[in-house]
Amino acid sequence: MRLPRLRPGRWLSVAMTDGGIDDPEETCVGPDYDLAERFGIERSRACKRQLRREGDHYAIAATCSNPLATVALNGTIDGDFRNVLTAVLRLEVTPAGQPGEVTEIALESRYQGPCTRRIGILP
Repeated sequence: MRLPRLRPGRWLSVAMTDGGIDDPEETCVGPDYDLAERFGIERSRACKRQLRREGDHYAIAATCSNPLATVALNGTIDGDFRNVLTAVLRLEVTPAGQPGEVTEIALESRYQGPCTRRIGILP
């Protein structure tokens, strides 16, 4: 299963974490933009990921490991993917031999219109 594609164009995202609200980030996305990669979930042998539809949202669970650390991402992704996307995520980074550090993330992205410049265009 894959997440739906975002509507190509300019998206404005705001994230809130344990540390407060991050500065808004504007991204120009193309028709092949992969949301799973945006959330840092790569398809590789070092990563295991599950994505499933649960009612009106998607549940995501991913774990990536290497000898230095393990990274786990769990949460939900919601929205119509044409005008709005929201995500509530829990990110845990555990360096080898150390306790893990957890960050709670709430993200909202809104479509702003067509891309007006070539800088920042993603596949």
